[in-house]
Order: sequence, then C-alpha cells, then structure tokens
Amino acid sequence: MTLIARSQNEGIKIDIIYFDGESFTKRKILVHHFTEQTVDAYCYLRKAPRTFKTDGILAVSLDSHSLEERSG
Repeated sequence: MTLIARSQNEGIKIDIIYFDGESFTKRKILVHHFTEQTVDAYCYLRKAPRTFKTDGILAVSLDSHSLEERSG
C-alpha cells in the first residue's frame, strides 16, 4: 500500500515535497481522496484543504510525529 493510500485509510499525516511549476515546498498533509491525477488533502502548511497534482509530488514520507502519536 502506498503512503498516500495509508494516509487516507489509516488517517496518518504524511510529508510531501511538492513542485507547483514555480517553486518547491515541503507540506504535511492528511489525504482525504486521491486518483491517478490528483490528491485531495488537508494541508497543514496552508491550514486548508488543497488539491495536489500527482505529477508535482516528488517525494513522500511518513510524518514522524504521526507515528509517535499512534504508538504511544
């Protein structure tokens, strides 16, 4: 299962590196829905729902704080 799917299915936050065509940003997100083309998620940087193009997501990793919260 991909990390994006785990975020949606298990309610865990993930970190992404995203390129919007002009700049790179690191975002902490919680995925609500995704397709092959887009990821709909809550963005903790912008404090609002956002849609990300999948071809702009360059890297995905587990948010270490989410793992600590779930284990303890």
